[in-house]
Amino acid sequence: MNERLTGILVESGIEVIAGLFLAYMGFLSPVFRRSSEQLAPDRWLGTVRVSLRILGPLLCLIAGLRAAAGIHQEGEVSILQWQEFTPPEGRFRVSIPGKFDMKVRDVFYGGSQVKESCFDVTIPALRFLVSYVDLPTSMLTAEPNEILTKELDSDVRYAGVKLLSKETTHFAGYPAIRFKLHDVSKGIFVEGILLVAKQRRYQLTVNFINETSARDRETFFDSFQVLESP
Repeated sequence: MNERLTGILVESGIEVIAGLFLAYMGFLSPVFRRSSEQLAPDRWLGTVRVSLRILGPLLCLIAGLRAAAGIHQEGEVSILQWQEFTPPEGRFRVSIPGKFDMKVRDVFYGGSQVKESCFDVTIPALRFLVSYVDLPTSMLTAEPNEILTKELDSDVRYAGVKLLSKETTHFAGYPAIRFKLHDVSKGIFVEGILLVAKQRRYQLTVNFINETSARDRETFFDSFQVLESP
C-alpha cells in the first residue's frame, strides 16, 4: 500500500468517525430526545437535530466513496510490476513494467544512415518504447527543437496518423517535444516525448487504447533519466 492510499484511508476513517458522531447526536443523543412539547420553546434544537441526521450519514457516504476510489486507483497501478532498466550503452534509466525486447535497425536520419537502438515491452492494451539514435555530424549544430519538429512532422505524414497535440517543452532537463497521436484505422492512441540530450535523440512512446492507463504512462515518463557518459 502506497503513502497516497494510506493517507486517503486515514482521512476517510476520520470522516466516518465524525459522521457517526453527528448521526448519534441527531438520532440518539439525550440532548435531542425530548418530546415535541419540550422542544417547542427551543425550535433551534429541532433544526439542529434534523441537520445532524442529514449531515452524519452524508459524511459517512462521502468518506466511503473516497476510500473506494482510492482503492480502485491503487488496484489499477498495482497490476503492473515496475522495475528499473539501464541498458549498458543507452546512457539512460527508466522504469518499465516487464522485460524489454531490444533490436537495432538501420535508419536514415538527417540524410545519413545511422543505427537506431529500440527497446520495447508489450503488455495487454499497452506498449512502452524507448529508442535512441546518435545525431550525425551534419546535425550537431542544428537547433534541437528544429530537429525534433521535423522528425515528428515526418513521422505523422509517413504513418498517416492524426496529430492531437504537440507541445515544445523541456524534459529531463533537455529540449523536448511532447505529443499525442491517434491512429484512427487501428483505434490506438500514442503519447510520446522526443528529446535531444548530449548529441543523441531519445524517443519515449506509449501505445494505448483508453485513458485508464494515464497514471501508468506518467510513471513511465517521469522515471526517465539521462545519465552521464561512462
